[in-house]
Amino acid sequence: MINSLYFITCILALLLGAPSTEGYQLSKEELELKVSQGESLQGMDLSGLDLRGAKLQGAKMLETNLSHTDLRGARLEGAFLQKADLRAAKISYADLSNVSFQGAKFDTSRQVGMKLDRSNFSQTKIGQVTWIDVSCKFCNFTQSKLKLSHLSGTFFYADFSKSDLSGAKMSGIKMQGVKFHGSELKGVDFSNSKLDGAEFYRANLSQATLTNVSVKGAEFSQANLKGAILDKK
Repeated sequence: MINSLYFITCILALLLGAPSTEGYQLSKEELELKVSQGESLQGMDLSGLDLRGAKLQGAKMLETNLSHTDLRGARLEGAFLQKADLRAAKISYADLSNVSFQGAKFDTSRQVGMKLDRSNFSQTKIGQVTWIDVSCKFCNFTQSKLKLSHLSGTFFYADFSKSDLSGAKMSGIKMQGVKFHGSELKGVDFSNSKLDGAEFYRANLSQATLTNVSVKGAEFSQANLKGAILDKK
């Protein structure tokens, strides 16, 4: 009986004396260790953390709160960021190649120099983003929403089929073999751009600006060009 009481007393002492972790924020090094060990960061609140240059390749961050987090120059290749909150996050110069972004939340913050090659944004309401000088080769933007966005950089063999880019500014963009099958491109500014090999099959290019563009090998079959401003190189 005495031994039983002693055991219960010890357990209560441990429980009551255990330090609280409420409000504790993981450090960059702790997060890197968790990711390297294959631990999931799904649903965690990592908002506002300084994760500049963090090595988080392959991180499982589904529905993770990364709002206001500084991820500049971070390594996130192959990460899973479906439904993650990236509003007001700083992602300039981050390596986000081969990342799953479906359902992720973005905002109008200006981001520069990201590497997004082979990343998947399909069926995502990306919104009005400003992404400058990004590398987006073989990216999947099918059925995504990018109305009024400002995009520049290299978009080789990206797929924007059935996406909504109406009113977007894409002046000076470099594209090769990009697909716009059935895309909404009303009022898009493609001026001074390279669109060689682009496929605009059944795309709505009404009121779009296509001045001083290179469209070698481009396909405009059944595209709507009503009111478009055309001036090919």
